[in-house]
Amino acid sequence: MKEFNQLKSLWGIASHEAKGRELDERQISQVIEVLKRFDVVFKLIVTDLGLLTDQEISDFKGKAARGKTINLTPEHPVDTIAKAQEWERKIEKMPNQLFVQMEMMNLLIPDTVQDLVLYYARRIPKELGKFHWVVDAKDKDRTAAEKVWAESIYTFLYTYSSDYPLMFAEGGNYSYFKSHRESKWTLEARAKEDAEYKEKGLATLSVKKILGGGFVFQDSKKNNGLQLVDILVNAAQRAFNGKLQHSGWQELGALPISRQPRSISFISFNVNGATEKYKTVQSPFY
Repeated sequence: MKEFNQLKSLWGIASHEAKGRELDERQISQVIEVLKRFDVVFKLIVTDLGLLTDQEISDFKGKAARGKTINLTPEHPVDTIAKAQEWERKIEKMPNQLFVQMEMMNLLIPDTVQDLVLYYARRIPKELGKFHWVVDAKDKDRTAAEKVWAESIYTFLYTYSSDYPLMFAEGGNYSYFKSHRESKWTLEARAKEDAEYKEKGLATLSVKKILGGGFVFQDSKKNNGLQLVDILVNAAQRAFNGKLQHSGWQELGALPISRQPRSISFISFNVNGATEKYKTVQSPFY
């Protein structure tokens, strides 16, 4: 943060917010060079709205809204039913663009947790002791979309983690991560058989502890961390749209964790009734 403040002073905006869309290639490159010297992980999940029609998104949104209540029965607690019905109503009324963002955020969180656990267990294990989530607020007060997402992400993460259990790599130090589990767990026990592997995944961890008890929504004007995120995300968007020269984004790939077949996840929604909710998009972006 000290070096970022020095850059802002160099640009003549020491007391102002650094907006990604206002920076040129040289300035963006300078930010990336600073971040490369630290153990910073940059995570991107990207979609192209040009791949779907507005009606297809609306249909997918309706299906997602109904999914909040479709499995409820009279045996469920009254407050649980009421909350699910509230989510259903709010999602149906949500503008398509905000709905897409909410769905992307739902995927981003568990994917980020997985990346951070593998990354920091081998580098800075203490980082896994506590999680803090800070979100760039759209306004002074939370929007309806932000409220729904901040509440429903708990149930989404629990369900998602049952289907895609958290993976641990041998050789990592997970001692600081132990407080996030709710049952006895060892790396050796996880390796015994596939059934145990799934049973002892993220579903046996405390979702509430992983999410740190909730999300803090802050104004990026007062948070340099959010400004850095804005700069990187905006640089990526401009690069994909051909509006940023190569000199600005050429080192951006040094910040995400290297993955195969690619480090950045490009996804779209399955709107044809397929079993899988999301699909991998084969695109020239890579």
